[in-house]
Amino acid sequence: EWATIELNQICDVFRGSQFSKADILENGIKKCIHYGELFTKYNETIFEIISRTNKKDGFESKIGDVLMPSSDVTPNGLAKASAIMLDDVILGGDMNVLRPKLDVDLYSIFLCYLLIYSKAEIIKLVSGTTVKHIYASQIINCKVPIINSLKEQQKIASCLSSLDELITV
Repeated sequence: EWATIELNQICDVFRGSQFSKADILENGIKKCIHYGELFTKYNETIFEIISRTNKKDGFESKIGDVLMPSSDVTPNGLAKASAIMLDDVILGGDMNVLRPKLDVDLYSIFLCYLLIYSKAEIIKLVSGTTVKHIYASQIINCKVPIINSLKEQQKIASCLSSLDELITV
């Protein structure tokens, strides 16, 4: 069964920690993602991390987090979402991190596609003139359609991932 719900029923939203591009080092000891990389280096799912840093502290990922930029020059960029399938990656600022609640059956790759599908709903929440912003307090109240079955969520996400791979080829 499909239902329309607010994201606050299935996720908590966090903000990444501050670090700059200068903190990204080729031989860094810790994996990291700068928010700008969400636009240029990552797609809907993240299984490998490109950047590293020597920063030892910061907000770290958990498998299944969904990452969304929180600022861009266009509102369309703020409806981008990537599911990270790795723990302990330092997540940069200017990034909203949607973390599925523990007591909810939610497949994060499905959530990622769901957010991309809900682009028009997300864009309605964007504010700003020159630089556009979307804040955690706005995203958390966004309404999205969702199916209750975890198994169906996985099937839908798998189908959409296959289509993405085919388009890439």
